[in-house]
Amino acid sequence: MFSSLVSDFKAAPEFIQAVIIIAAAATIIMIIQLVIMLIGIGADGGLDTDADIEFDAINDNSVFDIFGLRLLTLRNIIAFFSIGGWALVAIYEATNSYGWAISLGILAGLITMFLIAFFTRQMEKLQSDGSIDIHNSVGKKATVYLTIPANKNGMGKINVTVQERYVEMDAVTEGEAIATGVEVEIIEAYDSYVVVKKI
Repeated sequence: MFSSLVSDFKAAPEFIQAVIIIAAAATIIMIIQLVIMLIGIGADGGLDTDADIEFDAINDNSVFDIFGLRLLTLRNIIAFFSIGGWALVAIYEATNSYGWAISLGILAGLITMFLIAFFTRQMEKLQSDGSIDIHNSVGKKATVYLTIPANKNGMGKINVTVQERYVEMDAVTEGEAIATGVEVEIIEAYDSYVVVKKI
């Protein structure tokens, strides 16, 4: 069976071979993400639904924040290449048409991105309904998840345990930039973000 798959792969056009490689790599990364997420659930009993590396330059751009859904996250982009790629390959095999395959593959990828963003948003709402008070985070130690720019010139993200739940929060700092992985202390809290300093 494996040799048959290899021969089918070698017989496919170069474009389809490239799509298969990209889709396979994206699928492996998705599986790893899923395993890490499930381990996280088992470890603390909760689900950190926003555990995505986001692109700083576009995270605050309303063009990519459609109906309150953040589309350009690492998880969504990987899902786009995985589902869209396999859909493209399957449609090409069925129709032998590049036009239909590319169009419907992109459509399948975009639908997947919207669905993941929608369900992530719904789970964030459920999480926020768990009545975590951001002000209860003051004085707690946290770990920087996404680099925090210097002098309040932008927001980064931190992971912190508040009210026995491991959550992610937007964070700023008044001093120099703080890199990913650095331990910080929360010194102030506002409605939607916290202020931190290096420990």
